[in-house]
Amino acid sequence: MTGYNFVNVCATSQLVVIDYFTGSFINCQLHLSYKKADFVRKLIAMSTFQAGPWTEKEISIVRRFYPNYGKLSEMLPTRSPAAIRGQCRRLDLSPNKHHWTTQEIVRLSDLFPKLSWLELRREFPFATEKMLQSMANKHGIHRRTQKQSAEQA
Repeated sequence: MTGYNFVNVCATSQLVVIDYFTGSFINCQLHLSYKKADFVRKLIAMSTFQAGPWTEKEISIVRRFYPNYGKLSEMLPTRSPAAIRGQCRRLDLSPNKHHWTTQEIVRLSDLFPKLSWLELRREFPFATEKMLQSMANKHGIHRRTQKQSAEQA
């Protein structure tokens, strides 16, 4: 159950769960054998993740180290990766996106068929190969094949 923390398993197989995102309690009636209930209790005991509302200190850590999820997990060891990603979404954090200008698209249409990937990366330092290919596909720009180059020569 991603995003949830098991709190207690009663002898009657009543499971109390805390939702990571809202901090609310959820009661679940399960049909567990006593052996399975013991197993779930052991899982609960081994759980190191914290549930409940985020503190201001945790939120400041998320804002400071986003989008480095490895560092965030290290700095917030009591929060699950799903809880950290959810908090980043709620804080409207997103990586900086480049918005292509018309001039850049025109330049891409001129250079994309002729230049190598390395040269294209130098011309468009903000873009990865995948971004360049995606933008070229979006605008119907194709690379020249060796056959096309030989025909033009």
